[in-house]
Amino acid sequence: MSPTMRERHCPICGEDYFGKMTECPVCEVPLVEDFFAEAPEEEMQRFVPVGRALNEMEIALIKSQFDALGIRYYLLGENASRMVPLPMSVKIMVHEEDLPEAEEIIREWGFT
Repeated sequence: MSPTMRERHCPICGEDYFGKMTECPVCEVPLVEDFFAEAPEEEMQRFVPVGRALNEMEIALIKSQFDALGIRYYLLGENASRMVPLPMSVKIMVHEEDLPEAEEIIREWGFT
């Protein structure tokens, strides 16, 4: 792969990026080439639970709203919920600085 087309990953949200990007535009942290590299523990501690999404439609709504507003988040258990046939909720984690705005959206949409 050429230097301009290297695959990088966000250590917080797990999104993949190609090209010259060096920072995740959502989480505002440096991208890593090693997918399994962990985010700095002090940064991960700044994410707090704000609610739960119970199905794919709720996950899509949360992602679209949070992305549009620039809210830093990740969905804990999102990939695991797709691997098992049982319904599983996904914990919505947001950066503490974005918590008030995220809580307002959660209330408006009626998520738990």
